[in-house]
Amino acid sequence: QMLFNVTGVFYEVKQPVNANAGVRKVLRCFARTMVLVAPGGHILQDDLIISNPPDSLVQRYIRDVKKQALLTAASVPPPSAPSDSFIGTSSNANLADRDAMLAEFRRQTGMNVTYARQCLEEFSWNFETALSSFQVAHSANKIPASAFIPE
Repeated sequence: QMLFNVTGVFYEVKQPVNANAGVRKVLRCFARTMVLVAPGGHILQDDLIISNPPDSLVQRYIRDVKKQALLTAASVPPPSAPSDSFIGTSSNANLADRDAMLAEFRRQTGMNVTYARQCLEEFSWNFETALSSFQVAHSANKIPASAFIPE
């Protein structure tokens, strides 16, 4: 017998319900375990678990993505025309704009850094779409209480 165990994170892409909403990306975790039997390599058992990541993993993932973005930004020349406002539809907002956007999003929603950042990332840093989606989800009680606990 052989046992394989693979774990990781991925973005689940959800198509917009209406034309004005952007594509929504939700961070997910997965764990897949397969048990193979030797003659012929037949699969004896195959388990796949998909779940929401714990806050600690979200924070680590965001930190790693931020580091990668800084490394990439150092090797790519800056854009020729910077944005005038952080409340826009650009998915290429620079880090200073994103920090300002995150602070404003937290102020308007009351969410902590982890959840506010995840919401903005899921909507490609489109402030207006993320805010309207937050309002819909919040009014439907679909946002966990842990999103409003200060970190």
